Amino acid sequence: MKASGQWDLNVLYGSFEDARFEADLRTAEACLDELLGAQAPDAYRDEPLDAHFEKLQALAARVSEISAFVNLTLLTDQGHAGAKSVYERSTRIERDWLRVKNDFIRRAGAAPDNALALCDNAAANGGSSASADDNSRETLLADAEISGEDKHFKDQYTDYLKIYADAAAHMIPPGQEALVLEMQQTGSRSWQDLRNALDASAAEVMTPETYIENEGGAPLSLPALRNLMAHPDREMRRRAFEAEVRCYKRYELPMAACFSAIKGEAMIISRLRGFPDVLDAMLFENRMDRDTLDAMMASVVRFLPAFHRYFREKGRRMGLQEGLRYYDLIAPERDVETAEGYTLETARALLSEIFGGFHPEMGALFHKAFAEGWIDSDVRQGKVGGALCADLPTKDCSRILVNFTGTSANLCAIAHEMGHAFHSQQLAPVPLMFRDAPTPICETAGLFNETVFREAMLRDCSPDQHATHLEAILAEIAQGVVDIYSRFLFESEAFRRRKDHALDAEELNGMMEAAQQAAYGEGLCADGAHPRMWVCKPHYYIPDYHYYNFPYIVGLLLARGLYAQYRSEPKAFVPSYKQFLSDSCKYDVAKAASGIGIDLRGPDFWDSALAGISEKIEAYIEGVS
Repeated sequence: MKASGQWDLNVLYGSFEDARFEADLRTAEACLDELLGAQAPDAYRDEPLDAHFEKLQALAARVSEISAFVNLTLLTDQGHAGAKSVYERSTRIERDWLRVKNDFIRRAGAAPDNALALCDNAAANGGSSASADDNSRETLLADAEISGEDKHFKDQYTDYLKIYADAAAHMIPPGQEALVLEMQQTGSRSWQDLRNALDASAAEVMTPETYIENEGGAPLSLPALRNLMAHPDREMRRRAFEAEVRCYKRYELPMAACFSAIKGEAMIISRLRGFPDVLDAMLFENRMDRDTLDAMMASVVRFLPAFHRYFREKGRRMGLQEGLRYYDLIAPERDVETAEGYTLETARALLSEIFGGFHPEMGALFHKAFAEGWIDSDVRQGKVGGALCADLPTKDCSRILVNFTGTSANLCAIAHEMGHAFHSQQLAPVPLMFRDAPTPICETAGLFNETVFREAMLRDCSPDQHATHLEAILAEIAQGVVDIYSRFLFESEAFRRRKDHALDAEELNGMMEAAQQAAYGEGLCADGAHPRMWVCKPHYYIPDYHYYNFPYIVGLLLARGLYAQYRSEPKAFVPSYKQFLSDSCKYDVAKAASGIGIDLRGPDFWDSALAGISEKIEAYIEGVS
């Protein structure tokens, strides 16, 4: 890692003045103009499918590099002049690329074995996702005949073409799609940009009694304030929380407008794609079915009382007679130095050791990430909060954003994002046109790494640290189950209400508080909720992706199941785990899980995973080492 704690994007381009960057912009724009010209896509029906595919593969590589360079720059500096100067061009390229890719999906998805199913799917949706001139039965079958001439392509990519056929059945007709994508640039995507700018520029001064040492009373960014929720000093947490809330109160009105506009648009687009509601659309995007979701959520509800017992016991140990408040949930239960004081170097050493013990390939990946500038760790003004991993497939590497303040939670975040990087490494042989793994499996990779990290810390700690590390595991799991469940309840209610009116900040606050009360129950004190959590979570503001909550529960419980397999047969596990990740772009979530012996559609797996967590809770309550 650079000494500055900022990631290195030179692997993409040297700067926004780099002649190669401008040349790639011009080349991408010209290629897209050609592919979207008056004669396209009809002209490409006469081109062999594999030749069309290879042409798009090359274009996909260029578009991914342009998009990554612009967007990664803005994630760490919302005011970057160079990135802002080309942002509109970059988003137009992304928009036009999506149209070109969707044209190919319509064509390739009509391969012989899939064409009739595609026609039937379109008909089942009342024709709402098929246009008379392009997705008619005759055109689909004509495309299928052309696709059938390239038997090698069909045989090589059969599984991916089945996914394409399903996707094509729920696409907006090409003419409407172009208009929708154009309008999104000044619709949901502009609302998302506003949300990100507000969030990245927000800062607040903590009250004088609790200035952080050496801060001198300077305003703290939202990521810095939120990181203090893990501080062992409760008074520090309280004042940071109050500063955070003051921040949100100043800009919750425009944030509510962003939220309401993005969700309203999502409902319209879901209908255009032939889905009854946004949840069905997102289950489709995540390659999950309603039976799997319902089975999982029913198990979560059954086990909520176990989590409530954990929260009450944690509050008792912290001496909180009234119970926990939201800002206590991820804090250590004792006012002690638990994981404070990690530096990037000690983090690198510890993480490389833990994951090298899991598998040498994983340990080497951690070493490479720190050594080659993959990680942006600084907390600074203009940088977005949270953590993420961005795959750079053409460069065989990733970039990871965290807001590092030296806590154990920060190390866990790095471990999680490196799980995504490891997943990307397993997908290296998958063509870019097909590299689209379902989010629940992506999150499984990240949460599996979290599990490896936390369990290693628990296993290797001294006896007097055991309770601290066990509680840290439970705190992370509770966030991944109970808090995520509250977000699912909140978003479900938001879409229900958004059907007939726009949502203002007061209403959203009330909905969030009610969702948290339903999920946390007696685990929080009567007025201990955080009604403005909808403001700070960027997941609610992604134009084309909603319900970015239930995939985390799937991932967490799958990760716990996979970890149990690893502990049982460590040598046999790693090859099967790598295969599970490498196949993730081919299958739906249930089929992928069945390949490692897990049935997701019934209650047994979910109950078993949650029962294992419940046993940890009981051990914590009973003080068992």
